[in-house]
Amino acid sequence: MLHIIGLILRILGILLLGIIGLLLLFLFILLFVPVRYELKAEFPGELSSAKVRFRLTWLLHFLSARVHYEEQEFAWRLRVAWKKFPKIEEPDKETEEEPDIKKEPDAKQEPDEKETTDIDIKETTDIKGISEKTEVSKKSAKIPQTEVAEKTCKESSKEIPEDSSIKWTERENQENRKKEKKPSVYERLKRKIITIWQKIKYTFAKICGKIKDISKNISDTKEAIQIFLNDEVHRSAFRKVKKELIWIKRLLKPKIFQVRLNYGFEDPCLTGQILGLLGMVYPFVGDNMEIEPDFEQKVLKGDIHIKGRIQMIHLAVFAVKLFVHKETRKTIMEVIHMVMK
Repeated sequence: MLHIIGLILRILGILLLGIIGLLLLFLFILLFVPVRYELKAEFPGELSSAKVRFRLTWLLHFLSARVHYEEQEFAWRLRVAWKKFPKIEEPDKETEEEPDIKKEPDAKQEPDEKETTDIDIKETTDIKGISEKTEVSKKSAKIPQTEVAEKTCKESSKEIPEDSSIKWTERENQENRKKEKKPSVYERLKRKIITIWQKIKYTFAKICGKIKDISKNISDTKEAIQIFLNDEVHRSAFRKVKKELIWIKRLLKPKIFQVRLNYGFEDPCLTGQILGLLGMVYPFVGDNMEIEPDFEQKVLKGDIHIKGRIQMIHLAVFAVKLFVHKETRKTIMEVIHMVMK
């Protein structure tokens, strides 16, 4: 009996160890197998003629995703193991056309056809007779209806003039009253000027109130930001985050980063704003980026090629370092509390 219990416990232990081993293997693969990405884009002159291709793969193409944009058409494809999304339905095989078998007219069927023609002729003659009877009955039915309609028209014509004369006098009285009650041009102008002035006063007071509220909020936010930044706990948190960002930037930097663009928009202001945004990225990847803004015409020429990989272990270590640091954790909680208000 004890031998059987020991054997069962041994089997359960082996199963648990196998499950734990599989979980550890999956965690190891998830953290250390990199996610590879590649972006290629070509801009011959306009955005409508652009060609963009993005590819993402993981674990020897066990998981892969592709995105294409070409000739103003967007397409995507996702693959998980052997399954592909979206599924492309294969066209159905054409069914073999069966030859039409033409039946030869038999000699035996000829008398049947003659019999059918005789029956059709009889039916047509019967139908003609019935139709003639119905036409005669309709004509006889129409005569009394027309007489009734004429009588009703005469009676209504007699009643109309009396009602119309009464209505006409009422309308004349109403028009005369309106003419008497209409205000003069001076009074109307006076009313319009008063209403416009009241609207201007109301809108001006509303704008002044909004400006006061905004100024109060700005002053309050400025004071809150200054207090937040001058706090020693928050300063140490910013130093820690900056240090870890420099570390992870070096690890996540793509192997290939080439950007050559000559761009311009109809609005020169928009061209300048985008140049300012690109200038923020320039210190990190300035050696491999060539930007030529055009403030005179709308143009988009150049190409982009970015290729690299990301390991989840680096992101996990980055998150753990920030979470372990006491000042950083406290600062993150305060920021979340401020945003949720």
